[in-house]
Amino acid sequence: MKIDSIPSVEQTISILQVHLNDTPIYFDYDKAMYAMARVHNKCGVLKPMLEEALSEYIPGIDARSSLISFLSSSPEGKNWTWKTEQGDVSTNKEALAGALNSPIFSEEFKGKIQLYSDYQKLTKYRSTLQNLFMFGTISNKMSRDRSRMLEVRPTITPQNTGRLGYSDPAIQNINRDLQELQTAPYGYNKIHCDSRQLEPRIIISEVLKDPIIKRLVELYDDAYYAYYHFCMYRETLSQPLSELKAKEITDEMVRGRQKIKTYGNGVMYGSTSNPEGDPVKDAMIKYIGQHPGRLQYIEKLKEFINRRKQIPTYFGTNINIYQSIKLRNERPSYYEKELEKLAINNSIQGTAADMMRASVINASNMILSAGGKARIAEYIHDAAVLIVPDDEMELLRPLYEDIVTYDVDGWVPIPQETEINKEWKDIWS
Repeated sequence: MKIDSIPSVEQTISILQVHLNDTPIYFDYDKAMYAMARVHNKCGVLKPMLEEALSEYIPGIDARSSLISFLSSSPEGKNWTWKTEQGDVSTNKEALAGALNSPIFSEEFKGKIQLYSDYQKLTKYRSTLQNLFMFGTISNKMSRDRSRMLEVRPTITPQNTGRLGYSDPAIQNINRDLQELQTAPYGYNKIHCDSRQLEPRIIISEVLKDPIIKRLVELYDDAYYAYYHFCMYRETLSQPLSELKAKEITDEMVRGRQKIKTYGNGVMYGSTSNPEGDPVKDAMIKYIGQHPGRLQYIEKLKEFINRRKQIPTYFGTNINIYQSIKLRNERPSYYEKELEKLAINNSIQGTAADMMRASVINASNMILSAGGKARIAEYIHDAAVLIVPDDEMELLRPLYEDIVTYDVDGWVPIPQETEINKEWKDIWS
């Protein structure tokens, strides 16, 4: 999809509200009830196990506080070197993944970390499902497989980056493992269209601007393998681009690709911490964190920060980062550093948001001009969800096969993945 014009956030919300007024967002009621029962049961099993695992260090259970107390008191916890920029103990996703992959911790210690990670994930699932039931109503329609449905009509809210959020319920926070609970009425199809690796491809195209990495994206058709090759197979990069070849995918590369995904944002924001001595992260810090394109991009953003000017996206939308809620409780010594992280994040997220809003107006124009009953269910992050009647599927095929594919001059391609009527599967069976 070529981007011809970008509607404002207000215009985009108005467009989506028209579709939401006609067609609510549907979830499979019976499967959601089943998932809730399974999550509640799993939490009930894991909670006493976690209490027992951490009880020698703190009574009761507040999962994160208990873990931090455990780390500060356990002999092995003293080797936990993951910290926030403020110097506090970090228990974020990267820290947990690093600990679980670190050779310095015993299997018993890792078992407790894994238990905490599993419990935290389950409590998030439970909260998500509770919100669906709190704000949903049982529909008088049956789903496409003749199950009962919940229908919700959330409030569409603007975010600072120009992306859109939803509240009551906050459907953008639904974990990937639960997204397939969303369904379509009988005689309709749920079509999920997701841009593939939108943000890393924006970074490669607009921040790094490295022809070698761009060529590797083409060879692997994958931004993360491109990063991995660029960082770990340096000896291959001196040859002409036309002679550069992709490596055969090995188990080691698959594991390395996952690490690239885990570490990517932190390195882009300037993280140089690598307490576990991971060679993949070390290479990322050296070759991506210190990439000339990234350093030039940071310097350009610092000029805007120094003059307290709004941060522009690639398409020229200005973002005010200075009133962000993330800055309200920031210690003075970290304020400027947090501004820099916000500028990087918002310029990239804002560019993705511009593209999403362009997609919304194109999708709406095509759907409404067709004069049928198809509607946009929602746009969340980099994905669109459409509800399309059986008899309009062929007519709207050009839309749903291309709607979040983006063609920007000089950029690597941004393709999409399309899933039609993907059903939720019990992830605990």
